[in-house]
Amino acid sequence: MRYSNAWAPVHAYYAVYMGLQAWFSSMNVGGLVDDHSGTLRTVSRHLTARSLFPLPWSVGCRGTPHLGETTHVGLPPNANPYAAVELLSNPTPDTFWPRYCKMLEATRRRRLDRAFEEWKRQNHRKNTRADEKRSVESRVWTTTIFDFLFRLRVRSNYREVESFLMSAVGDNWQADFLNSLIRVTSLTTLLTDSLVVRQTGPELYAETLDEFLAHDIASMPMPVRFLNRRRLLLVP
Repeated sequence: MRYSNAWAPVHAYYAVYMGLQAWFSSMNVGGLVDDHSGTLRTVSRHLTARSLFPLPWSVGCRGTPHLGETTHVGLPPNANPYAAVELLSNPTPDTFWPRYCKMLEATRRRRLDRAFEEWKRQNHRKNTRADEKRSVESRVWTTTIFDFLFRLRVRSNYREVESFLMSAVGDNWQADFLNSLIRVTSLTTLLTDSLVVRQTGPELYAETLDEFLAHDIASMPMPVRFLNRRRLLLVP
């Protein structure tokens, strides 16, 4: 299970990434947005400017965590992103929002770390002042759950794969992680598919689905079942 989990975030991210590409194509956003930064920037712009995404996908993180200057957009009125929570304790519904916002904040911090290092390299500096950090931060798009999925993919693909392979946690935890990742991926791609159907209409979606299923895919019963379930959900 742990070896499967080392690759699962990669497959999860690319499933969502291709779902976003389909949505961008249906909107004709002005050419193919076929790179990671462009994709994450584009979805962040739509997420913050339009009321298209439900909770919790609609929530984003702005500001500079390094300076204690972080704000969250799209939160429900009763949510407290800064409520005290022990991150290593078992999650509960009551602690969902502070955990979710901390996830976005940590993701933004890591992206800004790379941006600060690039700024120092370009300017031949060893450190950055607070005003310089704010200037760099102002050019970074609002952080969303899509940035987190990319961060998870990079971690498992390039940087910290040992955290999956060498972790001392048991098989039950590994199974929980995989099932949770599948749930997040399935719901997120359902969201992108619904945006495609909203943009193109259910007729074109059904026609495209029928064309794909007409191929000889008898050896792939699971994808066929998955797509037929999507049809029932998205096409009246």
